[in-house]
Amino acid sequence: MFTERASDQEVTEIGAAFRAIEAGITASDLKKIRAAKDLFFTILFSGCRNAEIRRALENVIDRILYLRTQLMIDPRRRQDSLVEMRLLTEALQDRNRIEARAASLAHLESARDALVAQLSAAAKAKVAKATAKSPLKALKNG
Repeated sequence: MFTERASDQEVTEIGAAFRAIEAGITASDLKKIRAAKDLFFTILFSGCRNAEIRRALENVIDRILYLRTQLMIDPRRRQDSLVEMRLLTEALQDRNRIEARAASLAHLESARDALVAQLSAAAKAKVAKATAKSPLKALKNG
């Protein structure tokens, strides 16, 4: 919807917001990354001119922000995210609806995969720690 409904100013602003994301990632500044991504998505939602999408997502936005912060801890994920966001921004600026949708889906899928891997690794580490601490107790509780 952004590609069809956003003003020229919003298209310019989303490019500036992307550059702020890029600067935050380059500096490894998680606070700047989060602020820039918040701005990026605020502009994106505004440019869509669809209040229902925003309302529907309000219930999950806090959770998304938490998960985004967790993913941005990983330097490799930050770099992957930067590439994904660049592709999305370019498609939005070109007003290419199909490419913007594809870039959005690719970004969401990559974030999902990274989050699942991160959660799985954390769970495995917890099991390994519990097993090392008390192998019999870990078996009884597992």
